[in-house]
Amino acid sequence: MSEEKGLRAKLELDGQSVEFTGTPDEVVSAILKYLSQVYPALSVVKKLVFSPDLAALTEKVSSALSITDTGTLMVKKNMATEDGVLLVTSGADLATKLGKRNDPSVSVEELVLTLNVAEKTVRNVCSLLTKQGDIVRDGKGTYRISPSGVYHLLTRLGSGDRP
Repeated sequence: MSEEKGLRAKLELDGQSVEFTGTPDEVVSAILKYLSQVYPALSVVKKLVFSPDLAALTEKVSSALSITDTGTLMVKKNMATEDGVLLVTSGADLATKLGKRNDPSVSVEELVLTLNVAEKTVRNVCSLLTKQGDIVRDGKGTYRISPSGVYHLLTRLGSGDRP
């Protein structure tokens, strides 16, 4: 990787300074390793708290979903509507974090178009997923993924990323 594309991060902690350089994945990994050595309790907390790794989530979701430069979501394969809703709402959240969308919420209309499923089916599935806590209703007809929904999506995509 060329020098311009490398990432450099500097942490200052209790008067000490530590620098990390490399690819974004290498730097994040090195920082987390350093922090877990400095604060051993972080390792214990990480085992208890589900906090999906953005890179790992992107890797898992990319086999089934594409995000265009304008933030449009495209599902690559057919799946159960529940899985599709979780995938699209997760994709909208990822697209927002990547700066491709302004809002992580997805409308029922966008779900219908993206999944190619009847509106009544989408509304019924969204109601069920909301009751289960996997998605959150933001407003009339708009939904976003919850941490529980991300966990269930990763599980359904065959992830072994359990905390």
